[in-house]
Amino acid sequence: MPEIKNNLSQFTVMHLNARSMLHKIDHIITLLYTTKITVDILAVSETWETENTTDLINLPGYNKVSKYRKNNAKGGGVTLFIKDSIEYSAVHHEHRFFESVFIEIKTPHKHSTIVGAIYRPPGGNLNDFVAECESML
Repeated sequence: MPEIKNNLSQFTVMHLNARSMLHKIDHIITLLYTTKITVDILAVSETWETENTTDLINLPGYNKVSKYRKNNAKGGGVTLFIKDSIEYSAVHHEHRFFESVFIEIKTPHKHSTIVGAIYRPPGGNLNDFVAECESML
């Protein structure tokens, strides 16, 4: 099937769990540029990004929307990398039982699509997580 360019009625999303993206950024760039599929949106969980490292974590040709832990706390974090050619706006949500990042993409015919990434830290109460997800949705 030929690749459809500049047609946001179809787009590809990939998810990775990085467990510290700063030290793996070169591997991720290699993956994105050697795969035969154009990745329009890359969702990354467990970025371990902080306020001090956020400027160091970028992908050429992509914009970034991130949510990392406050006060430079270690672990967690979620990020969406969005192809430069895609129009989007960030959708902000605050949660107690998980970390998330969402964007709204404008598609043809004035429709929109919400894309996001959620990370639930281990050890949290699963019922609280599910209830908060249901409330958000």
